[in-house]
Amino acid sequence: MSLDDFVADLKAGEIADTVLLRPEPTPEELISSSVMDEDVLEEFRKQRSSRLGSEILKNPKDPVFPLVKAFEDVVSKDLPSQLAPD
Repeated sequence: MSLDDFVADLKAGEIADTVLLRPEPTPEELISSSVMDEDVLEEFRKQRSSRLGSEILKNPKDPVFPLVKAFEDVVSKDLPSQLAPD
């Protein structure tokens, strides 16, 4: 099918669906950190590690901190060592 025929059929409503084929991404595209500048990557790692674990509960500048404070009376500070029995 030529491009002109395709456009004419598309405008006439004779084509119900189209599919866009894209080449498969390369591993470098999938793992963007592999092509990232080391300084940028290190800064990203620091930001990510600061948002993991209990650090998020201690930082009042964190966007989640107000939510944590709002529910601090509901959540126990001492985590149980095992699940409660059913």
